[in-house]
Amino acid sequence: MGIDPLKAQIEFTRKRYTAKPATFQIEDATALSSESSYFDVATMALALFFLPHPFLGVVEMKRVVRPGGMIAAYVWDVPGGGLPHE
Repeated sequence: MGIDPLKAQIEFTRKRYTAKPATFQIEDATALSSESSYFDVATMALALFFLPHPFLGVVEMKRVVRPGGMIAAYVWDVPGGGLPHE
């Protein structure tokens, strides 16, 4: 399942993603609708900078991943000059 808070992003993805059985939903990364311990893995790609409370996004990933599962997040290497415009 992929999530994004913006309807336009979800619509863009749904039109271009052809593999199944993936689903895409409009959701807030800090208040996921999924049950606790539902997923094996959760990732957040280049999104932490855009959350008003990044820590809550990580807490939600931990909540929805089963014990022993994996959570991962990554952002641009700002101190190393890794922003996209650089």
